[in-house]
Amino acid sequence: MGGTTCSRNASVSLTPEETIRANPHAPVGFKVREKLSQKDRQQQIQRYVAGLREHKKNLKDQGACMMGYPLNQKKSEIKDLVLDALGDHWNNLGDPWQTKGQNLHYHTKFYEQELIKKLAFPWIEGSWEDNVDNVWGYITAGGTEGSFMGIQRGLQVFGHHENITCCFSEDTHYCGPKACQLLNIRVQPIKSNDDGSINLEDLQKHVENEEPTQNFIFFLNLGTTIRCGFDDVHGVHKMMEHIGLARERTHIHLDGALCAGYWEHTNGPKYKIPKDIDSVSISGHKWWGANISGFFLRRTFDDAPPNMHNDKSALGDGDIKYVATRDTVFGGSRSGDNVCIWLGRLLAFDWEQEYAHAMEMVKYFKEQLEAHDIPYKLNEPYSTTFYDIPFTTAAFAYRWNLARTDSIVHVIIMPHVTPEKIDLWMKEYVESREQNGEENGKADFQIDQKWKREYP
Repeated sequence: MGGTTCSRNASVSLTPEETIRANPHAPVGFKVREKLSQKDRQQQIQRYVAGLREHKKNLKDQGACMMGYPLNQKKSEIKDLVLDALGDHWNNLGDPWQTKGQNLHYHTKFYEQELIKKLAFPWIEGSWEDNVDNVWGYITAGGTEGSFMGIQRGLQVFGHHENITCCFSEDTHYCGPKACQLLNIRVQPIKSNDDGSINLEDLQKHVENEEPTQNFIFFLNLGTTIRCGFDDVHGVHKMMEHIGLARERTHIHLDGALCAGYWEHTNGPKYKIPKDIDSVSISGHKWWGANISGFFLRRTFDDAPPNMHNDKSALGDGDIKYVATRDTVFGGSRSGDNVCIWLGRLLAFDWEQEYAHAMEMVKYFKEQLEAHDIPYKLNEPYSTTFYDIPFTTAAFAYRWNLARTDSIVHVIIMPHVTPEKIDLWMKEYVESREQNGEENGKADFQIDQKWKREYP
């Protein structure tokens, strides 16, 4: 039902350093610059591949016991099928929508275009063809790149750093402030509500305190990192209307990360480009379980050309002549393989059914927490993230890949989670709590012999 079983007898908790020390094929001592015979080079390759297999074996249980990070571990043969079909690696250099006349033909841009259309559907009104002149998007290297592009787009539209303030909640993922730092954009953190969402009263106060000529990038969240807080996009629009902040003085980016992957299957408020938001970024490896990748979609403007350059005189219209493509994306070379793997994952599952299963597991996990008197918080009805669960031991947190802040952890229910996995998590949590005491939440990391088990 969800791939590898997180066995009760499975070994846990070798640290990465201990894993390498325990691995006779550890990645040390390889010769790169030395002259080697073909036989010696082949033996070195064999040792390298054997090391990778040993590394996978040692960390096998870490993937099976994945309940703390949003990484969909549900197995499918599609990745192997795609890579076998593709063979060599492919380079989707430059703009995904520009293929005619491009010098590099070894790409999968036509598949990228199809993936973009499918991912964009929940965020636009009507079909892609109806919006082809209004939106533009591409497949990124991850969610952080999409967030960077969302903020950078606001900078492009407004043009001057000194006239821009980027506002985001205190619960916002660190990629938002990091992008602002790299782009030299002034930031204004906003208080969060108890559920992790942005506090609209505090946002209004800070906006009203700015100069009348100031423009704003509102970096909003569809599920913050720890508490999975959902920022009220429609509430932000009402605040703008209330204080007379013109829409054209704002650029609204939505960091969709995990939750945007399943949002179309919920009854939650729907946000469309360009009416509600100007851009959205989503992670591909989280909800869908693709390779590390992401999706960025934004509106287009007549007065802001779709390229990375504000100064058109410096690089013409953004065309890079020697590769014959527009410079519209953050990177130059982009993986054409990841595009096809993600599209394959999209085709391999009924994602509405996957969401329904995940919500059933949310309900079951909630029932088990309450049955065992374990405190928790959950932003119902759309969140799959349980937070403020008391931390017990570092060994238990390490085994289950639990993100930890101070004396609490959070658990994220993904499509690969099963009742059996939840039952095992609950049993081991109770054991760790009883053996170590609830007051021992800040104990230093120590691998208990209890957790050193054999792999099945």
